[in-house]
Amino acid sequence: MAFNNNDLLKIYYSWKKKSKSEGFTNKQFWKAVNIYINPMDSDPADLAIAGKLAYSSLLQERSSDYGY
Repeated sequence: MAFNNNDLLKIYYSWKKKSKSEGFTNKQFWKAVNIYINPMDSDPADLAIAGKLAYSSLLQERSSDYGY
């Protein structure tokens, strides 16, 4: 199944929405995304992947802060 750019951006925004529902700010999410990609040299596929990685890393960071 091939995804078009719009589908990929929807995936990215779904990870952004999930992070917000977990209590993270847009700034925290964007900072985590920038760890994985260069926003000036990326495409929607990069954003979709970086969104998932950012969400996962934010959750992992939080759990390690609380000792889980």
